Amino acid sequence: MKRVLFILFLAFLILTPLAAATESTREIAGVTVTWKAEGEYVLITMSAKTTGWIAVGIEPENKMKGADMYIGYVDDKGAVVLEDHYGHRTFSHKSDVALGGSSDVEIIQGTESGGETSITFRIPKNSRDVYDKLLEEGKEYTVITAWGEKDNLTARHKGRGSGSLPL
Repeated sequence: MKRVLFILFLAFLILTPLAAATESTREIAGVTVTWKAEGEYVLITMSAKTTGWIAVGIEPENKMKGADMYIGYVDDKGAVVLEDHYGHRTFSHKSDVALGGSSDVEIIQGTESGGETSITFRIPKNSRDVYDKLLEEGKEYTVITAWGEKDNLTARHKGRGSGSLPL
């Protein structure tokens, strides 16, 4: 009997965090961001009413500076272009790779339909890349978003904003 109770207790401990994983969604300046912790990763979907690029940045220090950013688009052939960037200046960002870091993003899917672009991807909670943020469940994060009208990662944004989102 004690063994059965012990096994049930262990099952409870193992399964409770999986069941407790919650999805958070917030619309920020025209970009809807949804994220959810999944094991060692965070699954993120960003979408906006645009046929151009969309972006989300996590935990900026000042405007874009210090933000762990993900920027992408779906091209005319349906291919997803998504890059892992870092806000290296107040109003500027570069790819982690260009700064000497690594690209730690895995594309899950992307669509462009009816004038709306949506990209789903996952990132590690701890990539160990100095240009990525350490993400922990139960914390609230400042999130910045932006979107543009062109399939060009250097094109200026048409909308941008910031808000907060719990993980």
